[in-house]
Amino acid sequence: MSTTSQLLVYDALVAALNVAPALAGGNIKTMRDTNRAMDVEQASQIRAFLDQSLPSPLIGGSAPVDWSTRIRINCLARDVLGATPLKAFDVVSALAASVQQRVLESAALAALVMEVNPAPMQWAEDEFDTSLGACQCLFTLTHRAPFSNLIA
Repeated sequence: MSTTSQLLVYDALVAALNVAPALAGGNIKTMRDTNRAMDVEQASQIRAFLDQSLPSPLIGGSAPVDWSTRIRINCLARDVLGATPLKAFDVVSALAASVQQRVLESAALAALVMEVNPAPMQWAEDEFDTSLGACQCLFTLTHRAPFSNLIA
Protein backbone atom coordinates (compact mmCIF):
# COMPACT_ATOMS: atom_id res chain seq x y z
CA MET A 1 0.00 0.00 0.00
CA SER A 2 1.25 3.48 -0.83
CA THR A 3 1.65 6.10 1.83
CA THR A 4 2.33 9.82 1.98
CA SER A 5 5.44 11.70 2.96
CA GLN A 6 3.62 12.87 6.09
CA LEU A 7 2.70 9.33 7.16
CA LEU A 8 6.28 8.13 6.62
CA VAL A 9 7.48 10.80 9.05
CA TYR A 10 4.65 10.06 11.52
CA ASP A 11 5.31 6.32 11.44
CA ALA A 12 9.06 6.84 11.92
CA LEU A 13 8.40 8.99 14.99
CA VAL A 14 6.06 6.37 16.45
CA ALA A 15 8.64 3.65 15.70
CA ALA A 16 11.23 5.65 17.68
CA LEU A 17 8.93 5.52 20.72
CA ASN A 18 8.55 1.75 20.31
CA VAL A 19 12.27 0.94 20.16
CA ALA A 20 13.08 -1.52 22.95
CA PRO A 21 12.44 -0.88 25.69
CA ALA A 22 9.25 0.74 24.43
CA LEU A 23 8.15 3.83 26.31
CA ALA A 24 5.06 3.65 28.56
CA GLY A 25 5.50 -0.11 28.73
CA GLY A 26 4.56 -0.33 25.05
CA ASN A 27 1.20 1.35 25.66
CA ILE A 28 1.59 3.61 22.63
CA LYS A 29 -1.54 4.50 20.67
CA THR A 30 -1.64 5.98 17.17
CA MET A 31 -4.37 7.53 15.06
CA ARG A 32 -5.00 4.04 13.71
CA ASP A 33 -6.24 3.00 17.19
CA THR A 34 -9.49 3.99 18.81
CA ASN A 35 -9.36 7.19 20.83
CA ARG A 36 -10.48 5.92 24.22
CA ALA A 37 -9.50 7.04 27.68
CA MET A 38 -6.54 5.30 29.29
CA ASP A 39 -7.62 2.14 31.14
CA VAL A 40 -7.56 2.50 34.93
CA GLU A 41 -5.22 -0.51 35.10
CA GLN A 42 -2.61 1.30 32.99
CA ALA A 43 0.14 3.29 34.71
CA SER A 44 1.04 5.33 31.63
CA GLN A 45 0.17 5.82 27.98
CA ILE A 46 1.40 7.71 24.94
CA ARG A 47 -0.87 8.78 22.09
CA ALA A 48 0.57 10.16 18.84
CA PHE A 49 -1.42 12.52 16.61
CA LEU A 50 -0.59 13.87 13.17
CA ASP A 51 -1.85 17.44 13.69
CA GLN A 52 -1.08 19.32 10.51
CA SER A 53 1.33 19.62 7.61
CA LEU A 54 1.99 22.98 5.99
CA PRO A 55 3.93 23.54 2.77
CA SER A 56 6.64 26.19 2.73
CA PRO A 57 6.11 29.10 0.35
CA LEU A 58 6.80 27.91 -3.18
CA ILE A 59 9.97 29.09 -4.87
CA GLY A 60 8.45 28.57 -8.30
CA GLY A 61 8.23 26.03 -11.02
CA SER A 62 8.05 22.42 -9.97
CA ALA A 63 10.75 22.49 -7.29
CA PRO A 64 10.30 20.05 -4.39
CA VAL A 65 8.14 21.30 -1.54
CA ASP A 66 9.41 21.48 2.03
CA TRP A 67 6.71 20.57 4.52
CA SER A 68 6.46 21.50 8.20
CA THR A 69 4.58 18.65 9.80
CA ARG A 70 3.43 18.91 13.39
CA ILE A 71 3.07 15.73 15.43
CA ARG A 72 1.46 15.96 18.86
CA ILE A 73 2.42 13.45 21.52
CA ASN A 74 0.17 13.17 24.57
CA CYS A 75 1.81 11.50 27.55
CA LEU A 76 -0.43 10.32 30.39
CA ALA A 77 0.58 8.84 33.74
CA ARG A 78 -0.98 7.94 37.06
CA ASP A 79 0.35 8.39 40.57
CA VAL A 80 2.60 5.50 41.59
CA LEU A 81 1.65 4.10 44.98
CA GLY A 82 3.68 1.80 47.21
CA ALA A 83 6.97 1.95 49.08
CA THR A 84 8.35 4.78 46.90
CA PRO A 85 5.30 6.76 45.76
CA LEU A 86 5.55 9.20 42.87
CA LYS A 87 3.10 11.87 41.77
CA ALA A 88 1.71 11.68 38.25
CA PHE A 89 3.28 15.08 37.55
CA ASP A 90 6.77 13.65 38.11
CA VAL A 91 6.07 10.42 36.22
CA VAL A 92 4.58 12.16 33.17
CA SER A 93 7.42 14.74 33.13
CA ALA A 94 9.99 11.94 32.98
CA LEU A 95 7.96 10.16 30.27
CA ALA A 96 7.79 13.35 28.17
CA ALA A 97 11.55 13.82 28.58
CA SER A 98 12.06 10.26 27.32
CA VAL A 99 9.83 11.02 24.33
CA GLN A 100 11.95 14.09 23.53
CA GLN A 101 15.15 12.04 23.75
CA ARG A 102 13.85 9.21 21.55
CA VAL A 103 12.61 11.57 18.85
CA LEU A 104 15.70 13.78 18.82
CA GLU A 105 18.10 10.80 18.76
CA SER A 106 16.28 8.64 16.18
CA ALA A 107 18.58 7.95 13.23
CA ALA A 108 15.68 6.49 11.21
CA LEU A 109 13.62 9.64 11.67
CA ALA A 110 16.62 11.88 10.95
CA ALA A 111 17.10 10.07 7.63
CA LEU A 112 13.59 11.14 6.55
CA VAL A 113 13.60 14.77 7.67
CA MET A 114 15.76 17.83 7.26
CA GLU A 115 15.04 19.20 10.72
CA VAL A 116 13.48 18.09 14.01
CA ASN A 117 12.73 20.85 16.48
CA PRO A 118 12.59 20.03 20.19
CA ALA A 119 8.97 20.05 21.23
CA PRO A 120 7.28 22.71 23.30
CA MET A 121 5.76 20.97 26.32
CA GLN A 122 2.51 21.69 28.16
CA TRP A 123 1.29 20.05 31.40
CA ALA A 124 -2.26 19.45 32.59
CA GLU A 125 -4.01 17.66 35.42
CA ASP A 126 -7.28 15.79 35.06
CA GLU A 127 -10.02 17.66 36.94
CA PHE A 128 -11.96 14.48 37.73
CA ASP A 129 -9.05 12.14 38.44
CA THR A 130 -6.29 14.00 40.27
CA SER A 131 -4.12 10.87 40.25
CA LEU A 132 -3.75 11.35 36.46
CA GLY A 133 -1.35 13.83 34.87
CA ALA A 134 -0.64 14.74 31.28
CA CYS A 135 2.13 16.37 29.29
CA GLN A 136 1.78 17.26 25.63
CA CYS A 137 4.77 17.58 23.29
CA LEU A 138 4.46 19.23 19.86
CA PHE A 139 7.17 18.30 17.37
CA THR A 140 7.64 20.17 14.11
CA LEU A 141 9.47 18.15 11.48
CA THR A 142 10.62 19.57 8.16
CA HIS A 143 10.69 17.14 5.25
CA ARG A 144 10.64 17.30 1.48
CA ALA A 145 8.24 15.91 -1.12
CA PRO A 146 7.99 16.27 -4.88
CA PHE A 147 5.98 19.29 -6.06
CA SER A 148 2.98 17.40 -7.42
CA ASN A 149 3.03 14.09 -5.54
CA LEU A 150 2.89 13.37 -1.80
CA ILE A 151 2.85 9.61 -2.32
CA ALA A 152 6.14 8.16 -1.19
